Amino acid sequence: MKNILVCENCKTENPNYSLICTNCNSFLRARVPNIDLWATIARLIDNPITSIRTIIYADHKNFVLLLLILAAFKNTLNTIMFINATVTYHTNQLDAAVKIGFGMLLFISVFFAGAFIITKINKMLGVDNRLKDNIAIFTYSLIPMIILLLVLTPIYFAMYGLYWFKFNPSPFLIKPFASYIFLVIESLFTIWSCTLFVISIYVQTKKVFYSIIIGILFFITISISMFYLIGLFNSLII
Repeated sequence: MKNILVCENCKTENPNYSLICTNCNSFLRARVPNIDLWATIARLIDNPITSIRTIIYADHKNFVLLLLILAAFKNTLNTIMFINATVTYHTNQLDAAVKIGFGMLLFISVFFAGAFIITKINKMLGVDNRLKDNIAIFTYSLIPMIILLLVLTPIYFAMYGLYWFKFNPSPFLIKPFASYIFLVIESLFTIWSCTLFVISIYVQTKKVFYSIIIGILFFITISISMFYLIGLFNSLII
């Protein structure tokens, strides 16, 4: 499994992320000092492979921490909403704040652990990849979820208040048609995010089947871990 840059000057094989040839010090590609957030988001829509490769090449992984925090917040809200839709809990606002804080820490922990494991597996398979690159490209793969947070979440609060998250009563009883439309949008953006995970791994490894399996497993593992551990935390604080 190889994903390399071959020096045009001396034909030496270099890691995919290299800027300068390890043998003759020739430049292998154009230097990317920083990540242009808006240009990167736009390219994730029309040319995700190029966008992800640019993130890998960037010297400074701009906005990664901010994007990860926003994604953790959105994922935690989704998990709490799903738990409330399937299990009835009577919690106050303090409990909700504590659960959101716990959920965000949990998401970030599982995310970093997953990125670390994938980096190690790639190296075992002969792919010279870096943890900081994987953290960055996986974080940017969560852009669809962040878009939902910034665009749809305020609409949820405006239309349903806290009922969208509490499910007491269910928002599907309050405004059925709108709720199903929002559910479809959430599902499509979730699939888009999962697809970006797969593409991110493919850019690093150039192996289609491996990328599909690992990308989907990573995405599902985060979701299942969030559901069960926040559910367990729920049962401990009520």
